[in-house]
Amino acid sequence: MLVAIKKPMAAIKYCEVKNELSTLQEIVGGYIEVVRFGKYVCICDEEGKLKGKHENMCSTLLHDILVGTLIFCEVNGDEFCGIEDTKDFEDALESF
Repeated sequence: MLVAIKKPMAAIKYCEVKNELSTLQEIVGGYIEVVRFGKYVCICDEEGKLKGKHENMCSTLLHDILVGTLIFCEVNGDEFCGIEDTKDFEDALESF
């Protein structure tokens, strides 16, 4: 599935990843936490702050700072799925 990956102090990169829990955990470096915004989700390490991971981005929706590597994708029901329209995703990310 096509996802957007945002590492601290780096631009977003789009890449294909397997839609498997182990793959997502490997990318974020721990157990995943999911934050939904519209049809998109942000997947991050639920213990990132406890682990002292670097600040990544500020979420106005959450009124919080997200740390570590972040994965963004779409959701269909309870299933993660790839980003279909990168322009629409980038517009939605501005309100996140």
